[in-house]
Amino acid sequence: MKKMKLQAILLAICLVLTSFVVLQAEEATEQDNSTTGQTQSDSGLLPFPTSVGIGAVTIGDEMYTRIRLLPEFKFWKFRLGLDFDILLGSDGKVREKDWDDFDDYLNKILYLQFAQRKDPFYFRLGGFSNLKFGNGLIMNNYTNMLDYPDVKQLGAEVAFNTNFYGLGLDLFSSNLDRNDLLAGHITALPFTPTKIPLIENLAVGATVVTDRDQYSGIRARKNEYFPDKSEGMDENDWLHVWELINGDSTGFNNWYEEHEDSLHFHDYPSSLDDKKEITEVGLDYTLPLVNTKAFDLYNYGEFAKILEHGHGFVFPGFGARFLVFNVQLDYRLFGEEFEANYFNRLYDAERARIVNDTVLIAKATTLDSLSKSQGWRGLISADILDFLTLSVEYEDISGDNYPVGKSILAEVSLNQSIIPQISHAYAKYSQTNVEEIQEWKSPNASIDTQVGYNLSANSLLIWEYREHYVDKNNDGKIKGSDETISTYSLGVQLRF
Repeated sequence: MKKMKLQAILLAICLVLTSFVVLQAEEATEQDNSTTGQTQSDSGLLPFPTSVGIGAVTIGDEMYTRIRLLPEFKFWKFRLGLDFDILLGSDGKVREKDWDDFDDYLNKILYLQFAQRKDPFYFRLGGFSNLKFGNGLIMNNYTNMLDYPDVKQLGAEVAFNTNFYGLGLDLFSSNLDRNDLLAGHITALPFTPTKIPLIENLAVGATVVTDRDQYSGIRARKNEYFPDKSEGMDENDWLHVWELINGDSTGFNNWYEEHEDSLHFHDYPSSLDDKKEITEVGLDYTLPLVNTKAFDLYNYGEFAKILEHGHGFVFPGFGARFLVFNVQLDYRLFGEEFEANYFNRLYDAERARIVNDTVLIAKATTLDSLSKSQGWRGLISADILDFLTLSVEYEDISGDNYPVGKSILAEVSLNQSIIPQISHAYAKYSQTNVEEIQEWKSPNASIDTQVGYNLSANSLLIWEYREHYVDKNNDGKIKGSDETISTYSLGVQLRF
């Protein structure tokens, strides 16, 4: 801990010095420009926008010096962002796990995007921070960047939107390497030709989401979850073991040369190679009732079925947009073995858990004990003068044996329109599918915060903190630092 504090102090000093150098350099540039009558072009010092980040990040219990290069390229409707994230440990060495596999180089693609999601054709490769399908009963607020930058996933989304009965198709994969979590949504306006008031604008849709292998995330990082039992043993240690077993060193050299790469032992659970699949399908609709500049009112509903488990309804649901507010309220009715928003923001952490370092539990197994339930969900958000955005979503579902009925998602974000030096700031908190919302920390909670401070025209100080939790001993409580998964970073971002 003292070592981490010392690193943090040294990095803070480096950041201050870096900021001072940047400010002085920009002042000198401004003086030179005013003297010569020249001005710097909008394109900057390089032919493409580039950000350079210098700072610190903590991943688990480890602190790293972070050097981050983020070039961006734009051509027509194409946008490409790369992320060369170099993490230096306390020994001054680059963290090897970020560069030792072909997939690591693919994951340097922060995003590759063509057009926008509502355009006739759209695609995006990279990270996804907030994904929703249908009206959110199946998948809402999903992210494949939960453990970023420790875990980077190259996801993909492709969308088609046509004028033929409003037909649209949206396909998603959270990880192109494994293609384990897949989702699709199709939508249409089937009654448009009828010209019947209200009915002609009825949008209907269908959703399919499947996790082909709930253990794949753990299997991909199995050596991290299950440490090497003989990691500290060198050749002399193995020689000692050989002599204890065989009496002398005869034959040891040949044996060690043959087996050197396989001597390390990991105690993997026997179920790790199993594939636990879970699939959910659904139908949804949205019906505009009033659509004016001053006021929008619409009705919506959704049905979902978790295959081999239960089903649930959202009906009726009503939403409205007026002044600075967006409001939704709906009633929910669930059968046995059903959970709303099964594929949520924390799904990558929840899909499979390790209990007491040995037992694997898939999220799907928790559905078996859920009883019938019913309740409501409400959302209110406000965009105040393009300065402050507030949003709170709350769900309250109850049943005889339904310990996952309450959820809350809250977000506040600030832009720079009133506070000059603040480029942006936001804080998000979510706690989903719990029996009671009492503890700030729970196995189903997460925190995500970021603040950007303008040091100068081309430099930005960014502070970021993310946290979620893992109930390793399955006692329903979050205790100790080993059950808190946190990422903290502070750095200066330079734009050229």
